[in-house]
Amino acid sequence: MKLFKGVHFQDLLITMSTHIDCHECGTTYEVWNAYDQKCNAKHWQDNFKNWTSESEDIDNLIQQSQRNANKDYEIIEWIDSSKFANIQLIADGKMYKAIWKNGPITNYYEEEPGDYSMHYYSFFWNDKGSAWNRLGDHPIAIKVFDDFNLLLKEVKWNCHIY
Repeated sequence: MKLFKGVHFQDLLITMSTHIDCHECGTTYEVWNAYDQKCNAKHWQDNFKNWTSESEDIDNLIQQSQRNANKDYEIIEWIDSSKFANIQLIADGKMYKAIWKNGPITNYYEEEPGDYSMHYYSFFWNDKGSAWNRLGDHPIAIKVFDDFNLLLKEVKWNCHIY
């Protein structure tokens, strides 16, 4: 049965699937949160040697979050300062706003930026490009800490790590 412009009903059902299979391990996930913990933990771990915060405690906290995350919002990611653009002071010498070049990882993308009617879901890891799918330039806030213990306390509180 044709619905419009040559699209058949069975084709529409296929494109509206709510599940997706991991290309690496075959596990099936819901498309809107295709965060494959086992495969993604390996991808994060493979990259541990390529960065450091220069603090063993912070590195361990970030790496622990990346190894154990079951959802994308549970990840803490080290962002090198070279990944920031348009840094501007916004409050009391300790708060800044900036653009995070390439932005956070995502499994959502639009055919045309801003066209919410044509959006798709994929895995967070792009196995063809061997890299994370990223949201694109993204506005962020940067907070400067003078006290390392205060930083860890705030990170743990915001990430619900007790």
